[in-house]
Amino acid sequence: RLGMFVGLCACGLLVLIELGRRMNRYQRLHLATLLVVMALTVVALQAVAWINRVGDIHGSLLSRLSIYEQGAQLWLKGIVFGVGAGTFEVVLPVVNSDPELAEKLWTKAHSTYLALYIEQGILGLIAHIYAFGTVSMILIGDWWRTRSSVAALGGVIVFAIGAHSVFDFSTEIPGVAASVAAILGAILYPSLVAGSDPTLA
Repeated sequence: RLGMFVGLCACGLLVLIELGRRMNRYQRLHLATLLVVMALTVVALQAVAWINRVGDIHGSLLSRLSIYEQGAQLWLKGIVFGVGAGTFEVVLPVVNSDPELAEKLWTKAHSTYLALYIEQGILGLIAHIYAFGTVSMILIGDWWRTRSSVAALGGVIVFAIGAHSVFDFSTEIPGVAASVAAILGAILYPSLVAGSDPTLA
């Protein structure tokens, strides 16, 4: 559900980046109508899932909030270097006071940024944000110079992954991480070649 919502927002953002400046009032009205229809579609799909008992959004939300609350208690256990990569499922039970969370094994923090801080400390979190920031700046620079649709697409991908990672762990899934890295690599290569120092590519 969350991934679909972020994906649709990213699609809307891509359309705005590509067409926003060239659209007249009539076209903007059509775009706004399209975005409203997309939003209503997401709500309708969620309603159908809820009616058919496909997932429990209320329980999912409460579980995530509880995980964040319990996970926050781990912040002081490894401020600089963290408690070790991939150890969330080992350390969460140490601080967990929620009986509902204790009923199953939680292997992920349901937030990439929270997981990075807990497992790899402030250094790991800064490195991750720096990497996202660097990629974003290259793509924004390329789009600003050339108005490249490919650079805009790359920027939207980074936005979608970065936004989704706040509440989920998409980049911790190897298939997703590898696919995104390959796509962004292909997009970044021409941007770097066209830059002032082609050897960067």
